[in-house]
Amino acid sequence: VLKLMIDNGRTINSIHTLADLTSLGRPGPLQQNFHITYAENNADMSIHPQFIRDIFERTGGVLIYQEQVAELFAKVAFDVYDVHAKEYGIVALKSLVPKNKKVAESEKFIKGYQKLHDMFMVGGTTYHNLDRNYLETLFTSLDGFIRYGFNLSHALSYADVSAQQAWYKFYYPQAFWSVLLN
Repeated sequence: VLKLMIDNGRTINSIHTLADLTSLGRPGPLQQNFHITYAENNADMSIHPQFIRDIFERTGGVLIYQEQVAELFAKVAFDVYDVHAKEYGIVALKSLVPKNKKVAESEKFIKGYQKLHDMFMVGGTTYHNLDRNYLETLFTSLDGFIRYGFNLSHALSYADVSAQQAWYKFYYPQAFWSVLLN
């Protein structure tokens, strides 16, 4: 991802960018080629209405964090984005992630998943006049992402540790390797 970014003239200019990079190296984003879209900065944001574009904006048009998924679900499924909608977005995020294969195949999980899908579709068409095919594509991208999505606070913590280690490795290589290998 870093090489792609450099090749496309992009730089790591903030802890958030570094957090994005560490999060994009996970199985979900890699399987959906989000790392390439992010690095090349070529996501087509024009296909999204403004309220959805706002969610994608800081991360270059790709879903990276669990918080984005929760916000996206809440903003599409509800007519007003308030405390109730935010809380339901978090519940939806947790409900869309099965603990294991047995849970994923259970009737209870399947019914709950279908209910959330229906809420997303009804909210998107009723409150926001969005096309059903667009919504279906968007929900499918949530489904694939959710299993591997990363929490923003964890990503920022990892990025902070990575930046510190890079600094020590560059300025104090002997001490860095000595501590690392001992």
